[in-house]
Amino acid sequence: MPTVSKEEVLKMADVAKVALTEDEATRYAESITDIVQRAEDLKNMDLSDVEPATHALEIYDVVREDDPNNQVSIEDALLNSESTEDGQFKVPKMIS
Repeated sequence: MPTVSKEEVLKMADVAKVALTEDEATRYAESITDIVQRAEDLKNMDLSDVEPATHALEIYDVVREDDPNNQVSIEDALLNSESTEDGQFKVPKMIS
């Protein structure tokens, strides 16, 4: 069973510039060891009869056809614009 020692936790904390007490280092070592053990347990599970999944939930295609309807005419779209030119919105120059 892989374990993480208190000294390894203190070394990681030092590299990360995190101050830990001896008690915190001991608790973190136990927690990290538990996490690593759980990962090892998962790695050793027989999943040969489980079908691979790309998502937790089944995804359906929610894209609709691009069916243009109720279009606004160019004249109506430009009707309330402060400034237009050649049938387009005219805006201040942003890039010089």
